[in-house]
Amino acid sequence: MPRRKSVQHSRTWFCAIRRLIRMACQGELLKFIYWPSSTRMIATGAIKNNSWHQEHVAEDAGVPLPSAEYLGEVGYIHTAEGHRRHGHGDRVLASLLEAAGGKELFATIQSKNKLSQRLLARNGYVRVGKSWPSNRVDDRVNLYIRPKAAPKAGG
Repeated sequence: MPRRKSVQHSRTWFCAIRRLIRMACQGELLKFIYWPSSTRMIATGAIKNNSWHQEHVAEDAGVPLPSAEYLGEVGYIHTAEGHRRHGHGDRVLASLLEAAGGKELFATIQSKNKLSQRLLARNGYVRVGKSWPSNRVDDRVNLYIRPKAAPKAGG
C-alpha cells in the first residue's frame, strides 16, 4: 500500500512540474521551496502573466482587471503531503506578491477548493464578481482579488 501512495505522490508532482515548466517557457514567474539540506521540493507557486487570459477572466467575472494594476494571476500553489500546515503556501504567495513589484495579482479558484480559498483569505483576498463554469471540471470558478486599502480619514 505505501508504494501506491508514493507512486501517486510522484505523479502529482510530475504533473505540477510539467505545468510549471510549460509556464516558464512562456516567461512567467515560478517560486519553489526546497526541504533544507536536500533537493526535495516541498512547495510551488507561479504568476501567470497572460493578457488574453486576464481579459477573459475579467469578462467572465464582470470585474475589471486593468493591466496597469494587475500583473497577472497567482496560482499553481501546491505543498507536498507531509509539509502542509506549516505556512509554506503563505510564504510562496508572499514571495510572489513581492515579486509582482507593486502590482496586484488576482486568483481564480474553483468553488470546491476550500483550502485555496482559506489561503487567499489569510492573505487579504476576497471573492468578487460572478462565478462561471469551469472548463476543466464539474465546478464553478470564482475571482479573488486583494481590495485596495481604504484611504485614512483626513488623509
